[in-house]
Amino acid sequence: MEARVFWAGDADVVSLGGLIEPDALSGFQRQLHNLVLEAYQRQMRRCADEPFADQLDDLSLLFLRSASPNAFAIEKDGRRAVAICLGLFDALWGAFAMALSDSDFMPGYFDSEAPSSAGAMNRQGLRDPAWADIALPGWPEDRLAALNDLFYRAVDFLVCHELAHHARRHIPYLQDTLGIGRVDECLNATAGTNSDDAYRLIEFDADHHGLDLLVVGMIDDTERPWDLDRSQTQCFQSAVAILTVFLLFDLDHASVDLQYGSSHPAPVHRAMRLSAALTSTFARLFAWTDEDRIDWHDLAWITVGEIARILELPEGRWRGEFTQGMALARFCKEERALLKFARRFDRLP
Repeated sequence: MEARVFWAGDADVVSLGGLIEPDALSGFQRQLHNLVLEAYQRQMRRCADEPFADQLDDLSLLFLRSASPNAFAIEKDGRRAVAICLGLFDALWGAFAMALSDSDFMPGYFDSEAPSSAGAMNRQGLRDPAWADIALPGWPEDRLAALNDLFYRAVDFLVCHELAHHARRHIPYLQDTLGIGRVDECLNATAGTNSDDAYRLIEFDADHHGLDLLVVGMIDDTERPWDLDRSQTQCFQSAVAILTVFLLFDLDHASVDLQYGSSHPAPVHRAMRLSAALTSTFARLFAWTDEDRIDWHDLAWITVGEIARILELPEGRWRGEFTQGMALARFCKEERALLKFARRFDRLP
């Protein structure tokens, strides 16, 4: 309770609508809250014996009232928190619901017909989730199970990413170099413009270490060894969920150059790095052929491209036959900078 009182008065928390009690949520949002809480508690239990566990001491999970699709890690006065805005998991649930309501999404994967309850939405409606309370009754069981699975995988990655910020001591580093006490997921043009682009590179770093936490947790939690088919299915489903997270950070579809004028990497570049890392890790762990690795990587992008189509995003970045909106040369430059930064950061005391 003491920690909650502390964070309730924090200026950053107040600026995003303040804390919200689970009892104040709608029935729909309370269900999503419980899924996020489950992911958080599972990861905290798993991290308890890790060498970085002391960096997760006095850590709180906060839910903020803001409709912004945002999350952040914050540290002040010896207290730490992971904060998630209601708008983020509303947007995730809405995107997956819209996709699974489309008969052209993942054709042949489901035995059931696509429901029509969310099909008339567009991406603007992701920030007004009132439809969700009436959208799901009567949904086919297989599609509802897929919706829950994709949502859980997405929030599991988000939790791991925010925990990685704490585990890697990103916030003390930013406090020392930039005077910044939090790392959030929304593009912010007022931060990260100094100190060797540290703020931006820290986001890449948290992506990769968060992915490590996620994959280790997935494998540790299995009750039996994974065969080839199961490893490929698990990788594909996680890749679709993670790519969709970054897709939702890119709904404004600003140019990559404009995005790099802010504090964060371009969302599509974060997605490109993680999809390659995820499929390469599974290929190595489960002896996939290189052809399998490429096929499952590409299938995940094609599937998320269908979500981009449903959300009416332009072609050339997340979907379509052309890649002019992906700024591949800038991606290669950022990748080199990340590797250099990660090696230097690893040597810090």
